[in-house]
Amino acid sequence: MALDDFVFPEPEDEFDRKLIADVREVGWHVLLIPGEQGTPGWAFTVGLYASFGHPECVVFGLPRRVAHPVLNDVGVRAREGAPIEPGVAVPDLLSGFDCQFREVASDWYPALLGYARWFYQRADFPVLQLFWPDKQARF
Repeated sequence: MALDDFVFPEPEDEFDRKLIADVREVGWHVLLIPGEQGTPGWAFTVGLYASFGHPECVVFGLPRRVAHPVLNDVGVRAREGAPIEPGVAVPDLLSGFDCQFREVASDWYPALLGYARWFYQRADFPVLQLFWPDKQARF
């Protein structure tokens, strides 16, 4: 998919306009969802697939101050032609950890990635979830 061929959704508010502007200017936007009622927060990208043909990425349970730059790093890698591959160790993404990404089943998109579904106006885009190991290097 190339951004030149992408049909952007019609923005409804300032948040929509900001997301679209970020995708047009940088190639992606990061959404930070706060945790609530005992659930962890999460963060995800929107625009990587449209801009670079790279899967969108989601991460759960990291503090917002960590999740945002990590997902931006993924975006930079995608833009520079160094895509993240599922199941392959990714060093230097989280300090001191080799991380991995795994594919997310589209059944989870409605509950977790609503804004990405709005952006793509469909639910057939790929998504990878970031995993990091415990102190014994187990995933």
